Amino acid sequence: MEAPQGSDWAEASAQGQNHNTWLLAKCSSDRAGIGLTLRDFWGTALGRVNGERYPVLITFAGAGGLHADYYVGLRYDAGEKEWSTDGYDIPRTFLDAFAKGATMRFDAAATAEEIATYQLKGSAAAARKMREACWERSGG
Repeated sequence: MEAPQGSDWAEASAQGQNHNTWLLAKCSSDRAGIGLTLRDFWGTALGRVNGERYPVLITFAGAGGLHADYYVGLRYDAGEKEWSTDGYDIPRTFLDAFAKGATMRFDAAATAEEIATYQLKGSAAAARKMREACWERSGG
């Protein structure tokens, strides 16, 4: 995980466990939540119709029985060859599970087919930087 940050934004990126995707999580002080983008996915679990939104289940697992699920929609952009949330529509509570989790798995919600799994080493620091850059300074 990395969390480069500017004055009022931050992002964290990670490569999938099997080197099959790149994940970018981002925030901005003028937005309420978190945005996600998946790149370099070559599997079949997500469709590739431009502008189409695909339901995805994100599952966090970790020590002490941590388990958290988030359902999101990822819209495909054929020009960029990536899937993204519609803006910053994932609630900030996502960062709690992101910080405490050991793994984060993306599955196609309709078929339960795995898209990618991410090891969350360094995610607590990335989540802290995201909160600091996007909301603590802005009072949000």
